[in-house]
Amino acid sequence: MTVRQRLYLSTFLLALALALSIAIGVFGLAATKDSANLAMGANRQMGEHAIPLVAAAKDIKLEVVQVQQFLQDVSATRGLDGLDDGFSKAEEHAKAFLISAKAASELARRAGLADIAASIDAVGHIFPSYYAEGKTMATSYVAGGPEAGNKLMASFDNKAEAMQAGLDAMTELVQAYAATSVAASDTAMTSSVTTVDRSQMMFLLPAALALIMVTFALVTVSGTVTALRGMTDAMDRLADGKLDTAIPALGRHDEMGEMAKAVQVFKQNALDKLRLEAEQRAAEEAQRQS
Repeated sequence: MTVRQRLYLSTFLLALALALSIAIGVFGLAATKDSANLAMGANRQMGEHAIPLVAAAKDIKLEVVQVQQFLQDVSATRGLDGLDDGFSKAEEHAKAFLISAKAASELARRAGLADIAASIDAVGHIFPSYYAEGKTMATSYVAGGPEAGNKLMASFDNKAEAMQAGLDAMTELVQAYAATSVAASDTAMTSSVTTVDRSQMMFLLPAALALIMVTFALVTVSGTVTALRGMTDAMDRLADGKLDTAIPALGRHDEMGEMAKAVQVFKQNALDKLRLEAEQRAAEEAQRQS
């Protein structure tokens, strides 16, 4: 083989390595972007639908509990000794229930969750008779004491059982949807990391053909690896419950920046969930103390 042939061959191999590197790079970035978009979509579903629905379901149940609690309180005290605000408090929570149920039903319909919307509507249909029966029973206790109120207890218990059955059915559907959303988010994030790892390996393949492509590949992969490790560490810390973790790459305007925004949404959703749970616990504690 002549020197010219070797030069031509070296030039051809270098051009081939460059073309291969570019092709692999484009493919890898496209796959990474697709995976990031899937992860963002899954997290968006959690942020826009799953978590709000879980919170709305808890609000609906809480309002029902509060209505029943205040009606029972005024029944037990007969409104004596200044304990006559049970009816007004129950009315406040009844109105809040209607608002929460309407908002939750609309949210489910926007998300295309017809079964969940129907279960929420079913609870909404049961509530008026449940509330009316509860007020009638409480009024009888106040006016006629246990003898009058006890006569209506069985009827109210039936309404309460129907109400609880409706709430249980709604909760089961919402929790199942939330669990599916979490699983989809986990799968999307895992797939995204796997795709990026595969892309890293593909970036290194052209290095076998030319030293210059090794340098190019190392420079490219180095930045990607650093960003990915930082993102992976952040996700691991979030998974461990360390919600004060700073999300890296939020200022970037590329696929990593998009992924960082998706993780930031997941983090904020988790913080909102903790806040909602804390508020519920506080409400339950206040209820127990009342």
